[in-house]
Amino acid sequence: ALPICIHGEIRQYRDAERHTHMYIYATEVQECEKSVKVNRFEITGKICGKPKYRKTPKGIEIADFVLINRSTERRPYFLNCIAWGVNARRVAILHSNDEIAVTGRMQSRVYKQDRVAYELSVNKILVQSVL
Repeated sequence: ALPICIHGEIRQYRDAERHTHMYIYATEVQECEKSVKVNRFEITGKICGKPKYRKTPKGIEIADFVLINRSTERRPYFLNCIAWGVNARRVAILHSNDEIAVTGRMQSRVYKQDRVAYELSVNKILVQSVL
């Protein structure tokens, strides 16, 4: 079986219990070539707030940032992102409202033993416009 490529929008919301629900609003679904990577996301949006740049104790560079994406329903969706190495340095100098396109993969991680964070682990950043 071939992988499926889905084109659309990532949408998420928090319910009354503060659980985050994330889903893809699909506008097109088709079979892809076998060479297509699984769990590959491409998204364009604006940076919300100032990216948080830091280094781990082992010297690995990390930048956390939030990407805001206006959907076709005119509602903004916020996507947590994390960039590493050269991409961390690249995003660290950007500011709120700078428009970027990112490619990466969705991942989840557990923190505080019972909480799960979902984020886009970025492997490519293209700056669209800088205000």
